[in-house]
Amino acid sequence: MYCKDVSEFLYNYLEKDVPYMKLFFENKEHYKDLFNYSMERKEDPKFQVVIGYLYKYGEVGEKNPRLAFEYFLKAALNDNSTAMFEVAYAYHKGNAVEKNVDEAIKWYQKSAEQNNTSSMINLGILYEKGIGLPQSLEKAFELYERAAELGEPVAMNNLGLFYRIGKVVKQDYKKAFELFSKGAEIEDRLCINQLAYMYEKGYGTDINLEKAFELYELSAKKGLPMGMYNIGCFYSDGIGTAIDLEKSAYWYEEAAKRGYEPAFRLIALMYNKGQGVAQDYEKARYWFEKSAQAGNYHSLCSLGRMYELGNGVAQDYVKAYEYYEKSTNLGNAVAMNNLGVFYEHGYGCIADMKKAIEYYKLSANKNEGIGLSNLGLCYRYGRGVQKNLDYALNLFKRAVEAGYSKAQKFYDDVEKELK
Repeated sequence: MYCKDVSEFLYNYLEKDVPYMKLFFENKEHYKDLFNYSMERKEDPKFQVVIGYLYKYGEVGEKNPRLAFEYFLKAALNDNSTAMFEVAYAYHKGNAVEKNVDEAIKWYQKSAEQNNTSSMINLGILYEKGIGLPQSLEKAFELYERAAELGEPVAMNNLGLFYRIGKVVKQDYKKAFELFSKGAEIEDRLCINQLAYMYEKGYGTDINLEKAFELYELSAKKGLPMGMYNIGCFYSDGIGTAIDLEKSAYWYEEAAKRGYEPAFRLIALMYNKGQGVAQDYEKARYWFEKSAQAGNYHSLCSLGRMYELGNGVAQDYVKAYEYYEKSTNLGNAVAMNNLGVFYEHGYGCIADMKKAIEYYKLSANKNEGIGLSNLGLCYRYGRGVQKNLDYALNLFKRAVEAGYSKAQKFYDDVEKELK
C-alpha cells in the first residue's frame, strides 16, 4: 500500500492497523520525516516498532540491525506482538544477537498468544522440524490452521501441503486445492505456485497445463525462485506453452541467482551447450561448481568432462579424474564409466585394465547405457576379460534399451559375427 505522505501513513498504520511492512512511500524522502516524527514519540511501542523497521531496512541511512533489535525489544517488553515476532526472529536466526532458539521460542509463543500469524507460522515450523521443541506435526498443524483462519496465506500454503501429502490428516486433494486457491486469491506467490502444481498434476481438479503455466509464470514474476524454476521447465519442455529455450534459460538463471539449487545445474547445462543462451564455458563452469557445492554429483561429473575436453579450461586429465572419482563415490553411473575409460587408456592415472573393467561393471550394474556398451566392447574384443560374444551381444542390447543408441551398431555387428 503506497502512501503519499506521513499523515496518510499514520492513518493507515494507526487507524486501519495496516502492518508497517505493507506500507510504502511513493517518495522515499518521507521516510526521514517519519523517522523524525517517530523519534519524538519513541516511548510509544507503535513508534518503537517503526523506528526498528527504519533501522532494519536502512530506510534513513545504513542498515543498523543492532539498533533495530534494541527498539524492537523495547516494544516487545511493552507487549507489542509485532515487535515480539521481530525479537524472536532475531534470536532464531542470530541476527544482531547471538542465536538462541529457546529465547526465540519464548517470544514466538508470547506473540502467537496475541494472534500474530507470523509467529504462529515460525513456531509451527519449529514444531514440524523438531527444532528446540519436541517434534509435533499435530501442534504444527494446529498453529498453521489458526493462522490460516486469521487469513495468513503462508499458513494456507503450509496447511495445504499437509492435506496434499496426507501429513497428520487424511490426504485430501480437494481441501488442499481449496486452501491454495484461497491463498492465491490474495496473491500469495507460494499458494499460486502450489495451485499451479495442482493443475499440472490434476490433484483436486482436472489437469490443465495452460492454467498451470499461467500460474507458474505469475509466481515467477512475483519473485518466487521455485516458480521461476518451474516456468523454466515448462518453457524448456513445451508444457502448456510453446518451447522457448531463451525464456527457459532466463528463468533458470533468475532462479539460480536467488539461490534455488535445482536451477544451478540446468542453467549450467544451457551455457555448456549453448541452448537458449550463447555458449559460455566460463558461466557453465561457475554454475556447475555452485551445483556441485550444493551436493549435485552429476555436476561433479560435468566438471570432470570440462577438464577432460578442455572446455573453457586448460585440459587437465588429473583434475578430470579427481572430479570423476568424487562423483563416482557419490553414486554417479556416468562418472563410473568415465573412470573406466581413464583406467583403460591411462588418462590422469596409471593404465589398469582390471580397474577399468571394475568401473565399467559398476556403471553397467546401474543400467547406464554407455557403461553397458563399453563393458560389451571389452567382452567383444577380450580386453581385460575373456572374449564372450554372446555376453557382449546381451550387453549391447541392454545398452540400447537403456537409451544409448550408439550401441545399436555394435549389437548389429556382433549379431552378424555370430551367424
